[in-house]
Amino acid sequence: MNYKLFPVLAAGVILILVSCMTTEKAKAGSAGEPVVESNKPQVVNKLAGTWTFEDGEFGGMIIIFGEDNRITMSGDDGSFQVTGTYIADYNSDPILLDIQWPEAGTAKTIIRFIDDNKLQIENNELDTERPGFFSDNSELFIRVE
Repeated sequence: MNYKLFPVLAAGVILILVSCMTTEKAKAGSAGEPVVESNKPQVVNKLAGTWTFEDGEFGGMIIIFGEDNRITMSGDDGSFQVTGTYIADYNSDPILLDIQWPEAGTAKTIIRFIDDNKLQIENNELDTERPGFFSDNSELFIRVE
């Protein structure tokens, strides 16, 4: 991992996570048809909770995914804190996650649950195309609560 890019990667991870939890809207099929909520089941609570990971050189990071599609990312030492929104498409494999950071941009990434308490997130830059696969730069987050 390129440690000089850690703040950028961390911001990208947060942006992606925020975007993924928003409920998917179905597009209207023709003029006059209302836009309706998707009939696809959503696993709203799958990401909800507090997640952390440790990085030897920079310390750790805490990410809180709210059930209200809000995300907060902070350094475990309190050195920074950012808040945004997220939406996840659980009907995709891998799961698509978009995080919107106000005044910073949007991070689009992919995630997968290793189990209920382990989450792999692919790092990505803000406002770039979504990665298509998991690389050696992806991060493993552990559920704290």
